[in-house]
Amino acid sequence: MIRFRFALTRLGGVVPWGDEDRSLHWFGLTEGWYWIELADHELLRYVPGPPRHADSTARPYVDYYLARLWEDVIEMTPAVLEPVPADLLDFVTAGHDAWRPVNSDAASTAAVWYDEHTLDLGYIQQPPRIRAWRTVSDELDTVTVTWRHDAGVTRRWPSFGRSRNDRRVRARTSESPTGGRPADGP
Repeated sequence: MIRFRFALTRLGGVVPWGDEDRSLHWFGLTEGWYWIELADHELLRYVPGPPRHADSTARPYVDYYLARLWEDVIEMTPAVLEPVPADLLDFVTAGHDAWRPVNSDAASTAAVWYDEHTLDLGYIQQPPRIRAWRTVSDELDTVTVTWRHDAGVTRRWPSFGRSRNDRRVRARTSESPTGGRPADGP
């Protein structure tokens, strides 16, 4: 199961926007912090455990406007909902760093496809690369989410799908490239 978790800054703590004519803008009212729960993992968590000091206001999650995450998830959703053809699955599961340099229309199309399936997190420092795609077989309709951080380790979280026969949500776990269980958080 995937969950988008968040907490909003209290209204008294939201700083109005503007220089002379300061006002509370709808985007600014979404100030807070957020993370994504995927199975038993927390994506977008900076540090494990609670803040170091009990009186600390620092959060271990992304501290930014929730509207930005919402806009980016909405933008990538139509692409993610399109099933990947079976003959392209090996390409999709490979990271873009495994591609050979090719100057062609097909390579450009592949790069655009890859970008459309990647959550835009360019507004945070050292963002992970979170990608999602959908595959459909006779028995299972599955969305797979992967996370790759700058350390070069790909983490693949359990894929969640809906059986066409019984319409119950089922989970399938993909092994990480190292053969072990996926690492915890960033």
